[in-house]
Amino acid sequence: MIDAAITLLQRELENYLLPIDNSVTVVTDNIAMLETSNGDKLSNNIIITVVNLEEESTLKNQSAYKSYPSAGNAIYENAPVYLNLYVLFTCNYWGDKYIYALQRISYVVQFL
Repeated sequence: MIDAAITLLQRELENYLLPIDNSVTVVTDNIAMLETSNGDKLSNNIIITVVNLEEESTLKNQSAYKSYPSAGNAIYENAPVYLNLYVLFTCNYWGDKYIYALQRISYVVQFL
């Protein structure tokens, strides 16, 4: 389910950026891999990375029993789990292309 949420975020961001700047590419990857031998594929992209995941504690105190008045009984059901995803958006451009990073991170902020 987390992968579906991040993929949706990536797709919607790409659709938002396409009319503004059609040369922008958005990838979902681990930004920590930037300085490895495989980090070249992260160059000149907007990178989406999940950096943390936590359960929403304020919605945790729900009853595990659901009552159905029409049937006249109560049954045990697992309560839903609410999660907070912490997502990092990184624009990875160097040198004279750094101005593109600033422009594109501004587009991401406008999108959100």
